Amino acid sequence: MSTRKNSENFVVRESIFSALMQLMEKKAFDAITITEITSRAGVSRMAYYRNYKDKKEILLAYLDELFENYWKHISAKPQDDFQSACLYFNYFRENRIFLTRLFNAGLMQLILDRHDLYLNTIFQDLYKTVCLETIEKKYVIAFLSGGLFKILINWTENEMMESNETMAKIVCDLMKL
Repeated sequence: MSTRKNSENFVVRESIFSALMQLMEKKAFDAITITEITSRAGVSRMAYYRNYKDKKEILLAYLDELFENYWKHISAKPQDDFQSACLYFNYFRENRIFLTRLFNAGLMQLILDRHDLYLNTIFQDLYKTVCLETIEKKYVIAFLSGGLFKILINWTENEMMESNETMAKIVCDLMKL
């Protein structure tokens, strides 16, 4: 695909995502129609369906991008647990509006699904030198991912009052228990 086509597709996808976020500010997610999204985004239904099969896919694509960027940052240079945790909270703070809209729409399951998918990979890589049995490592990673997700939910409910560093310290202290 040419660079121009990629650029046009990026603009279409960004427009659709922005339109959905604007609509979610005023309407329940389930009440938002594809027609409203395409109209607000200024794109055709054909352009919409070339990129997405449904509204949830728009959100999942954004979550994928969020977690992929996080992974690129922490894998680019070795970081300790505290730095990785700070970066995690920083990413979600930067995406606070998105996270809050998903939370308010009752779509936290989307985040949990992507959270588990990506953090499983991230933790597998970060803790590959930890000597645990395969089955034990699976449960440790599930525990870490689930605990981190619940902390994220509580932090969001608390309007992210605590700093990224405070949250990272809490997580790191819990990991030492």
